[in-house]
Amino acid sequence: MKILKLSFENINSLKGKWQIDFEDAAFYHHALFAITGPTGAGKTTILDAICLALYGETPRLSISATQNELMSIGTAFAASSVIFRANDKIYQVSWSQRRAKQKTDGNLQAVSREISLLQHANDTHGKILEEKASLVNKEVERILGMNKVQFTRSVMLVQGEFAAFLQSDATERGQILEQITGTHIYAKIGQAAFEKHKEQLNLLKNLQIKLGEVNLLNTEEYDELIKKISEITQQKNLLETQIKLMSDRQKIANEYQTLNQEMAHYQAKLIEHQEALTNFEPNIQRMKHAHDAKNLQPLYTAFHEYHLEYNNKQDQLIILNHRLNEIQLSHQKRSQTHSELKEKFNKITDDYENLKPTLQAVRRLDQHIASLRKEHQSMIQTLEKTKQDYTSTQNLLKETQSNQSALVQDIDTIQQKIKGIDSENLKKNLKLCDNHISQYDTLIQAITHAHQQQLWRINVFSNHLHELKDKREHFKSVNLNLQSIDNQIGTINIKIIDNLNLTKKDDINVDILQKNIEDQYEKIKQQTHHLYTLERILKDYEQYARIQSDISDTNRKIINLQEEKIKIQDILETVSQNIHQASQTHKAILENYELHKQILYMKMHFDQLQDGSPCPLCGSTEHPFKLQPHHLDDEHAKQAKEKLVFCENQLNELNHTATQHTTTLHKLQMALDDHQEHLNTAQNTSNSLYHDLNALWQTIASECSLEHANTLPSRNTIGKFIKNSQDKIKNLEESYQLSSRLLHELNQLIAQKDRQMIEKENLKINGLKLRDDALVLMREIYDGKVHFCDQLLSAFYQLIQAQNTISLPNELNAIKQHLSKITTWYDNIAHHTQGDVLPEAEAFNPSPLTLKEEEFGKVQYVLSQTKQMLENQANQATALNEDYINKQTKLIHLDAQINAHTKKIQELTPVIAELEHTMANKVLEIKTQTNERITLLGDKNPDHTENNYQDKLTQIRQQLENATKNVHDDIADLHAQKATIESLNLTIKELANKLSQSKVSFEQALMASEFDTQAEFLAALILEDELIELKTAHDTLINQLSQTTISINNCQEKLDNLIKSNPNVHQFKLEDLHTELINLQQQLESINQSIGELNAIKNSELQNRQRHTQILKDIQRQEQENAIWAKLDMLIGSADGKKYRNFVQGLTLDLVLHHANQILAKMNDRYLLTFDADSSRTLEILVTDLHQGDVVRSSKNLSGGESFIISLALALGLSQINSQNIQIESLFLDEGFGTLDETALDLALNTLFELQQSGKSIGIISHVASLKERIDTQIIVEKHAGGYSTLHGAGVKNLS
Repeated sequence: MKILKLSFENINSLKGKWQIDFEDAAFYHHALFAITGPTGAGKTTILDAICLALYGETPRLSISATQNELMSIGTAFAASSVIFRANDKIYQVSWSQRRAKQKTDGNLQAVSREISLLQHANDTHGKILEEKASLVNKEVERILGMNKVQFTRSVMLVQGEFAAFLQSDATERGQILEQITGTHIYAKIGQAAFEKHKEQLNLLKNLQIKLGEVNLLNTEEYDELIKKISEITQQKNLLETQIKLMSDRQKIANEYQTLNQEMAHYQAKLIEHQEALTNFEPNIQRMKHAHDAKNLQPLYTAFHEYHLEYNNKQDQLIILNHRLNEIQLSHQKRSQTHSELKEKFNKITDDYENLKPTLQAVRRLDQHIASLRKEHQSMIQTLEKTKQDYTSTQNLLKETQSNQSALVQDIDTIQQKIKGIDSENLKKNLKLCDNHISQYDTLIQAITHAHQQQLWRINVFSNHLHELKDKREHFKSVNLNLQSIDNQIGTINIKIIDNLNLTKKDDINVDILQKNIEDQYEKIKQQTHHLYTLERILKDYEQYARIQSDISDTNRKIINLQEEKIKIQDILETVSQNIHQASQTHKAILENYELHKQILYMKMHFDQLQDGSPCPLCGSTEHPFKLQPHHLDDEHAKQAKEKLVFCENQLNELNHTATQHTTTLHKLQMALDDHQEHLNTAQNTSNSLYHDLNALWQTIASECSLEHANTLPSRNTIGKFIKNSQDKIKNLEESYQLSSRLLHELNQLIAQKDRQMIEKENLKINGLKLRDDALVLMREIYDGKVHFCDQLLSAFYQLIQAQNTISLPNELNAIKQHLSKITTWYDNIAHHTQGDVLPEAEAFNPSPLTLKEEEFGKVQYVLSQTKQMLENQANQATALNEDYINKQTKLIHLDAQINAHTKKIQELTPVIAELEHTMANKVLEIKTQTNERITLLGDKNPDHTENNYQDKLTQIRQQLENATKNVHDDIADLHAQKATIESLNLTIKELANKLSQSKVSFEQALMASEFDTQAEFLAALILEDELIELKTAHDTLINQLSQTTISINNCQEKLDNLIKSNPNVHQFKLEDLHTELINLQQQLESINQSIGELNAIKNSELQNRQRHTQILKDIQRQEQENAIWAKLDMLIGSADGKKYRNFVQGLTLDLVLHHANQILAKMNDRYLLTFDADSSRTLEILVTDLHQGDVVRSSKNLSGGESFIISLALALGLSQINSQNIQIESLFLDEGFGTLDETALDLALNTLFELQQSGKSIGIISHVASLKERIDTQIIVEKHAGGYSTLHGAGVKNLS
């Protein structure tokens, strides 16, 4: 990560808009640069701006919507933007905040954040990645791999935190290493190992619980279940046969009932259609008259149309003559209007031509007068401005002369004050006070930090002592539990060996026991299969016996049915002969009845028969029977109908008898077919079943009996075999269940023992680690006392003594007393932590000591007040010198202003007199021109006058054109109207001739027709649609009559066929059949439900047995898997991942120390950084002093200078570690060099100069004078009066 460019505006004392380009040419060969300036000028503000842009806050201050102490005083907007390179990509991240309405006292608005991806450092249109403030921080942390705290401890070491990485505790140091090097994955691996072991234990426990949840049926219960399923299945087959027979009967009865209903329906329809045809006879006569009238209709239509057109043309002629009179009157009026308008237009045109010369003269006068007035007005303005300038110059001259006198007096007063100030001594004391403040800041932070570390060590040490005591007691408890578990394992092991009839050997383990139990389970499976085969043989034996009995019964039934069938066939033959004779008689009677119906149908036409006219039935013109009405008597038709009804009833009775016998015969045949089919099926099933029985017996014959090896034994022998097999299975299952339960308990105890062993080992490891940690802490507490009292407090005493030379001695007495109390407390703690023996937990319980911040604050207050007093005196002296120079310069300027004012007054006086004379001449000329203009046109406007004449001419011209057009239009309308009237008269004449001719033609045709008058003709006319409807209705009646007759014949034929095939069909009752069928279906549904329930129980039992076996195998496999993960968990696993993470972080720290030692060796060969990889505090940094016999010291006991050098080496070492997340290429060091002597400073700078060769950019912030002299590339912060500062130097631009 390298910072390329920084831009900010109005941050702290740096008011305005500034930019620092770290890619400027000045940084190419001098990547080591300094940010210099006096204390309080704003050097650290540059680092604040970087942090503000990246993380939205600074190490010193936080920003929110209600608080912003970074915004420059007197401004309403602050912003910061950083362009940086990371992972070979360039990003820009910005921060800004403004006040409401851009007012300096307005309320703070919400903070604006943005991060963009750029193509290059000068790209102004990058791709925005995020704009939401909370998400920008997350995106920056993702890209950099560091949060703000980690950034300030590895890239930007700010004031007070330069040694933070060195002084951090193990947890904080581990987090920094994780983010910088990407080693956080190892914590997840350690956690995963722990969680995986925990998961495996839970899986094993769940399997053991599942095994206890599986419930199995015993052999008797399972046999009873199979027997029930077989019995109910046989009942189901019988019911299905009965349902099929009943369903067939129901279909035949439905068909018979439907055919009878259709026959009655069609007979009723036949009578209805015959009556409809009789009622339609009047419409037939209407159709005949309409056909005759249709022949006359064209002549009548022509006559009627000519008559209507003639009347229409006569009406049009009247309207046209009336319109002609209106047009003639309009033409006369418009001609008179046209003459009047033409005369008025000529008069106005003459007046306008006479006025044109006068208008041109008036326009020339108006232009000249306007020009004179404009010149006059300009002269007035010039005169007024010149007079104002004259007066103003006189006033300025008086004011300047007065200021000159006052300024001379002020210069004399300032000269007297400057002589009374000792500037040299003031500068010396101010510099000394600055050094004291810098030392105080460093010491107070070191004292506070060291004391907090000591309090933390004491608290942790006390906790370790109590925790160590608890672990010892827990260790004893675990040992007792292990002894109890070993006893239980031995007892269960003996029970399993006895149950399995094994010989007691020392090498029998859990795997051997599990193998023997599985072998026992295989025997149970084999014996169960053997039992199942025997049960199948017994079941098939029973079925074979039932089938043989069924075959005998079926043969007897077939013989009885054949005898009954022969009897019914003889009866049916006699009935068929009777039906044939009755049908012949019925046919003759039906023909006689149909003839009578036709004669009655034509009776209505007899009255209309006339001699000479054709008969509609036969076509004859002679009608001899018309006068013999007795031939048309209804009595003959009634007698024919009675004979027909009697014959039909007799025939129906015979058909009914035949149908009954046919149905009975059909049922007998169906029963014979069913029994024959059932007999064939039973014989085939019997043969197949006997063959299967022999084959099934041969599969187990050798295992059951050598006596029956080749022949099938009897049913009783099979029953004995089944009883023996059931006894064997029962004994094996009881032994297997007991062994499985004991093995399960054994596995649980072994797993419990493993857990206790792991817990014991962990307690041992943790106890030793805790003891080592406590010993290290005890040594650190003692070392911390030495460092705090002998180094830090001693340095603080020296600072107080030095400050007494420039402050009052009694001001710092209170802090000396407080330091004495602190020393006493530290001596008391050291008394308990000397030596190598840990104290008892109850003996070590010191009360915490709080540093009184107010006492230390008084020292800071004295230093600040002294510095403020000295700065005030220095600022006063500087202000007096600057004021003296400014007033001398101002006095010279005042002399020059007096001379300039005097000269200007002399020049303005003659100019004013000349302007007044010229203005008087202009006024006289304007008056003369105005009088001449009034004489020509008065006060009228020439343009308005001319426009009025032109408007009048335009208006009259338009009216004249409209009048001319109207006259021409009227003339054209007159000619057109007259031509139309003449054409219409000719048309009327022609229509009169056509009307006369068409009338004569129609009257002649009407006389020749059967119609006497025109009214009769019109009454006979029928619309074409109505005529089509009548013809269609007649045709429809004829078709319906024919179709109904055909339907009756078809229905009768179907009914005859049905009765013939089912003679007893009339005896079937649909309701009884339907009720019986529903009862049978309900019984079948109940049986199916019972079969489903029993099969479900059977399947569940089979699944439970299979599941029981599988769970046992899963438990064995899971125990093997659990042993592997338990071992891995013991090595690297922990709930928080610390075990493995601390190990990897130790390796990472070793690499950091390697780089830091290389850098440290160049600065000082005295120190070597190490850490104890075997210690409980694996990330604790130790310092080996090579100049004092390689003594090992804690990093907490270093002096201020030593801490700075080692912290610098560690920070540079961190920057050289590259991981997959981030590579550090920019480093900023804020202060800290003030604690180094000249030699150490040279070594530190030489090391930094060497690092710049590797491409790193290193910035140092300091006010140490010797450091500023040794670094060429500088960014200088210059302090100004009023609390503001400016920047200049390498890469700096002021964008304000």
